[in-house]
Amino acid sequence: MSSSEIIDQLEERIKVEPDFTQRAFYQGLITLLRQQDQRIEQLQGEIDGRLWSHDNW
Repeated sequence: MSSSEIIDQLEERIKVEPDFTQRAFYQGLITLLRQQDQRIEQLQGEIDGRLWSHDNW
């Protein structure tokens, strides 16, 4: 299951969850997942950049 699928499920849970603390928890998880996705993308770009760096050949 991808993080976007998990985020979609959490967003659906937020819509029906009556308890504020649970909604806040779900929102925090969404924020965490999005930040992790962003960090993964940045690190993959860094790896690609280092592999193609002519200075390191």
